[in-house]
Amino acid sequence: MKILISGAGVAGPSFAYWMRRAGHDVTLIESAPSFRTGGYLIDFWGLGYTVAEKMGIVEDIRKVGYQIEKVRAVDADGRARASLGVGTIRRATDDRYTSVARGDLAATIYRTVENDIETIYSTTITSIDNRPDGVSLTLKGSAARHFDMVIGADGLHSTVRNLVFGPESHYAHYLGCQVAAYVVDGYRPRDEL
Repeated sequence: MKILISGAGVAGPSFAYWMRRAGHDVTLIESAPSFRTGGYLIDFWGLGYTVAEKMGIVEDIRKVGYQIEKVRAVDADGRARASLGVGTIRRATDDRYTSVARGDLAATIYRTVENDIETIYSTTITSIDNRPDGVSLTLKGSAARHFDMVIGADGLHSTVRNLVFGPESHYAHYLGCQVAAYVVDGYRPRDEL
């Protein structure tokens, strides 16, 4: 089968890996001009860890991950105001646990397929036409292409979901939470705490 995956984050390259392993022809598109780096720190364990073991990439993930011992909230003077040890989590998961930046996890997964798939950056899907013989779609700035399957792995505000199911406002519901994160450039020394 010819498969197009929209989104080169964690899910897109993961799906590409398994589809290539099953012998399919995969094209991966990404709206960004190059592979994205950075992102939230993810506590990586459970089913994701099991899948990474099956892919043979756990050691690579652990190398870029953090073996955190304790999470601390500090005040403006650097004094710990609250802390949470992760020993209980490590014991509960049989130490099948690491914390890793989203971009590092995605890059580790992408390296398993980068030489075996077509990857197109700076593009998105502009139209999708589901047909009995597959899916015809148009990519921004190029002619229509035909695939047997299209996978939307393009994140929270998915273009694929919007094109197939309609505007996000029809199904997205605000849950009253907000999250913010930032990257500290040149952070050293690496502190597992």
